[in-house]
Amino acid sequence: MSKLKVLVAVLAVAALLLLPTATFAWGPPPMTFLGTAHLGAVPVVKGTLVTAWIEGVEAGRAETAAAGRFTLMVAVHGHAKTVIRFEVAGYPVGETFPLTHWRDLTGTTELLDLYAVRVAIAPVGLILTPAKGLATTVSGVGFTPLSVITLTFDGKPVPTVPATITADREGKFTAMLTAPIIETGAYPIVATDARDRSGKATFTVPDLTGAKGAPGERGPIGLTGPKGDRGAPGERGPIGLTGPKGDPGAPGERGPIGLTGPKGDPGAPGERGPAGLAGAAGAAGLAGAAGAAGGQTTGIIAIII
Repeated sequence: MSKLKVLVAVLAVAALLLLPTATFAWGPPPMTFLGTAHLGAVPVVKGTLVTAWIEGVEAGRAETAAAGRFTLMVAVHGHAKTVIRFEVAGYPVGETFPLTHWRDLTGTTELLDLYAVRVAIAPVGLILTPAKGLATTVSGVGFTPLSVITLTFDGKPVPTVPATITADREGKFTAMLTAPIIETGAYPIVATDARDRSGKATFTVPDLTGAKGAPGERGPIGLTGPKGDRGAPGERGPIGLTGPKGDPGAPGERGPIGLTGPKGDPGAPGERGPAGLAGAAGAAGLAGAAGAAGGQTTGIIAIII
């Protein structure tokens, strides 16, 4: 067995002995990295912070011993098909470690020297191109190098292209998004990295209402709809003006004969009528008995009577 392998085994055992038992009580043991941390080509001083990141979330941290040596334990449980990224004193490290599946690496020990590059981190900035429309390209600067970036639109996460945004070694990123809101207005777009460094820009959704068109032709008369329910009676209106007098109506039917009235007073005597015509001559009377003989004159008078 070579001296290097012996040293690795001794350091691994020492690390496991130093690890608090509570760590293992919560699940599978972590993965351990042993090595030397550098800034540029120079080992860092004692007490320099070394961190491990998985998908933008810190998964382990340790302070270096003398000459930059470190023992870093990384919680890989639940992760697969990703990479472990490292930082030394907050600066990104070029070296990464492929994480195929946590079951293959939990409890294992790896040798890995880390070389960080001093990068001057610019002030956080966010640029939208264009700043008005329905879709835009978001460009960010000054974010934590190699950090996963989260974008929100009006305070809510929004789908982007690419789906996972990671800042490059200079803290820059570019992503495209489509506004999830079509209502006219100005909305904030905020980008935040794993260290809570954030930038903000305003995106404006324009008024999509077009000009009013000319009136269309009148359509055909629709079918008569069903008769609606009878409405409630309306209030009584005011009395109208008196209309003109109408034409006389047709005579009514003759009524029944009334009762006989009381007898009237006698009328005044009428005028005397004209004299009547002379009556016809009466029949000759019977001959009287012969009278006593008298003179001739007396006899003629008796006959006349």
